[in-house]
Amino acid sequence: MIAALLVVIALARDGSLRASRSDIMEAVRREIAPDKPGAKGAPAAPVKPGKPGAPESKAEDPVNLMNASMPPGFNNNTGPPPPVYPTEECTPLGFPGEYEVTETGGNGTHGSTRNITCSAGNLPTRGLVANTTCDNGTWTDVRFENPVVYKPIDINCQSEEQVRLLKAVMYYLDYTNGTRIETERRSFVWKDSGASQRMDTLKQLQAHSVTVINDTTMDIWPSAEDLQKLVTELINYNMEPRGEQFTQKTCENFANHTLYKFPAPDASGSAATFANSNIPPVLPNGLNGEWDKSVEWTCQHTIQNTGIGWDYMNAKPVMFYREGCYCQSKMMLGCPMKWPLYQHFGFSAMEDKGVEGSDISALCWYWSDPTHPEWGYLANATAGTTHDMDPRITTPATLPGGVANVESAPVNSTEMFKAMAA
Repeated sequence: MIAALLVVIALARDGSLRASRSDIMEAVRREIAPDKPGAKGAPAAPVKPGKPGAPESKAEDPVNLMNASMPPGFNNNTGPPPPVYPTEECTPLGFPGEYEVTETGGNGTHGSTRNITCSAGNLPTRGLVANTTCDNGTWTDVRFENPVVYKPIDINCQSEEQVRLLKAVMYYLDYTNGTRIETERRSFVWKDSGASQRMDTLKQLQAHSVTVINDTTMDIWPSAEDLQKLVTELINYNMEPRGEQFTQKTCENFANHTLYKFPAPDASGSAATFANSNIPPVLPNGLNGEWDKSVEWTCQHTIQNTGIGWDYMNAKPVMFYREGCYCQSKMMLGCPMKWPLYQHFGFSAMEDKGVEGSDISALCWYWSDPTHPEWGYLANATAGTTHDMDPRITTPATLPGGVANVESAPVNSTEMFKAMAA
């Protein structure tokens, strides 16, 4: 319409079109409301009237058409409804046997709950009770130990045997640490390769025990079998200090404590069997006599320090080291190993060699245990240990041969003989 009006105005201005005002208005009217066939904007043919009472036809609203083609609940004015997803059921819980699961609601469907406690024979080491809920196919508050084993987050359960053995590891860690410190305080010599290996192994076991104890605070527990092995090794490698370092003084003490044993005589009683000289003793008045304190033999401190190989891993020699007493005997029957036994004094081995053509009848060597230097010389050890010894630890009462240091003489041969007669 506007375009037609502009054309008429333009033609009128340049004089090419002579039109009256009425002509111009007629053109505008036709542009606005055409009513003649063929006119611009007019219908091609007259519309026939419909039947009486029929509603007029109306064009469909595009918005209504869009809403009709959308899913139910869709509204073009407010947007699509929130999505609704299907829920899944949770698989049955399969915790290890240390746990007991109790159903408190639901049968594995979404929202089901479970109560988790320690089963019989197991103890809670962290937490007392735990709960889990099925959340669309997944149990909440569950942690994975590995791809196939999972446990609850709020509680950890271990067997009573594991808890008992862990306490044993704690006890023997403290026990062996105390004996090791006391052993190092007494200044025993650790030159033997076997003895050094024992000490190094003990320190490694103690370090491993600390790691095991710390790991259990993070719910990392070894098996009961592994804990038992650790306890056993701590006992086996324990350093139990018993006596004192071998010196010249201890060898002189050994010589004064040793009795000579004769073959069994015809006389009754043990008094006629033992002596500290070549003359068998005869005690008057029922074993109440005094005895000569002199012993017809002499002893001095000796050391064997021998290289027996080469440690290629550590680039050092393998050493065999032991200490003891070298003695010269003038007694008729040679070395007085006889009573008490040399093990009573802390020796583990004896060597003797007979000598002919001299006033010396035999040469005698008494050796300490090379791999147990902490045992030391026992006859002067009267103070005892500084702690209560565990019965499972090897004690002086269970030295080789079943002998005990308490059987050795408290002062000298005479005093020991009196103790026998008492």
